[in-house]
Amino acid sequence: MPSPAPLENLRPPTSELDLSEKLRAAIDEAIIDLLGRGVLEALHEHLRDEYSVSPEEIPHRLDTLSESLELVFGEVAKTIEWAIARDFYVKTGLEFVENKEYGLRDYVELAKKSTM
Repeated sequence: MPSPAPLENLRPPTSELDLSEKLRAAIDEAIIDLLGRGVLEALHEHLRDEYSVSPEEIPHRLDTLSESLELVFGEVAKTIEWAIARDFYVKTGLEFVENKEYGLRDYVELAKKSTM
């Protein structure tokens, strides 16, 4: 009799839409937790006015988000991105392992490969 599949292999594949929703929630929650709702609203306004990026588009425009965070917060942007990535990994059920060389896009791409 074959041995049962490990539990992680039983997880259904995650859709791109599901990952985008989880990423958007992680972005919003991490920024609110670290900086407050007012900063999140100001960031949404900045992205909309300067880059024509709506809140729904942010998960697909991570380079723009990273650029905006770095412009406003400097080196602290890395900490914000780390918090977003950590929250995203929790939402996707993945183990988060910090890598000093990674930016938000790197973490998200690795999570996509691990869940799809």
